[in-house]
Amino acid sequence: MSTKSGSSSSGGAQGPPKYTRFPYQPQTEHNLNVTWSNHDDIHLGSSAITITRRCTGGTLSPVVEIDFPGAASGNKTAAILKLFDRRHPPTFRDGVTGLRPHRLEDDLAWEDFVRQDKLDPFMDEISRSLKENVPWSPDYELSDEEPQSQESLGRYEAGLYRTAMEYFECETRTYEQLKDLQGICIPRLYAHVFLDAPTIDPALAGRPEFRIYGILIEPIRGFVLSKLPNLPDEEAPPRDLWRNIVQDAVHSANGINKRGVVMHDCRAGNVLVEVNTNRVVLQDFAQCSFRDELEAQFAEEEAAGDDDNGENGEEGNQDKLSDGMPRSYEEYVRSKGNPFAIGLPLTNKILRKTGVNLRDKIRYFRLEEEADNSKIIWG
Repeated sequence: MSTKSGSSSSGGAQGPPKYTRFPYQPQTEHNLNVTWSNHDDIHLGSSAITITRRCTGGTLSPVVEIDFPGAASGNKTAAILKLFDRRHPPTFRDGVTGLRPHRLEDDLAWEDFVRQDKLDPFMDEISRSLKENVPWSPDYELSDEEPQSQESLGRYEAGLYRTAMEYFECETRTYEQLKDLQGICIPRLYAHVFLDAPTIDPALAGRPEFRIYGILIEPIRGFVLSKLPNLPDEEAPPRDLWRNIVQDAVHSANGINKRGVVMHDCRAGNVLVEVNTNRVVLQDFAQCSFRDELEAQFAEEEAAGDDDNGENGEEGNQDKLSDGMPRSYEEYVRSKGNPFAIGLPLTNKILRKTGVNLRDKIRYFRLEEEADNSKIIWG
């Protein structure tokens, strides 16, 4: 990569901590490796790309616009590059212990952890804990006292690496599962990619643990739906179209649920409205659940409940039924706010900011199981 680590200052008797600079700045060049492509002008292999714009928003991933050198047409292809980087942005590293911006010593600990072949045993350890329903997050790897030991920092960085990889795998699976919605109400997925992160130890350069995976998707020119009531009149769509725009977002979220995907971050802040066309596009699928996995989990829990009922009688079974936990796909969809978390807060905000009342005009959906498939019915 063409960018280098830098530092920013904050006070302290030991001198300012050295935080690594955000490397994905406009006009910087990077070597991008394409591992899968669904675009004629984006071929497999390595290409030099230029970042043209940094995209802002609430995502836990660096998101930038790039120019990709066209392989077939010879023209540059504009695309959005979303990366899953354990180092950036700082909000990705914000947990119960507070914000921990990435520093040089974090990379030293991470490299030492990888060099000692501790990553695979760590991954297995966390997988076993999660399978046993033991709560876990990367913050749990840190000790209560500062400064952290090299081992604690290494485990923390390994936890962030694991989370970043999970987000990448979830996002790519979601795009595959929603293939028929690409270019309609979600962006087109162009490619799977990775960057090689720089290493302090040259012997570690090029190892897969130092790859930063990402995706290239269709750029959408427009505004974030949550900002609709704050837009100046000259930038906002005509108000008589607002109901249709919000309804389209709700309908799109329901269509995603119907295809077996539940968004954990379902909100108007993750919806774009394309200028001129007013096409509604949902994005950010790094945190989702999938119907097949959920139904397998529900079946396993039901079987365990039957065993428990046999031992403890009807009272034990009633305790399980009244604990408020979802026991069907539809209940799980509702528990995650799909699609209500888009429409309800937004229509309240629109009423408060503009006086336009859409609250009773937006229709929501529920999924009803039929013998052959689930179908959308109007609620």
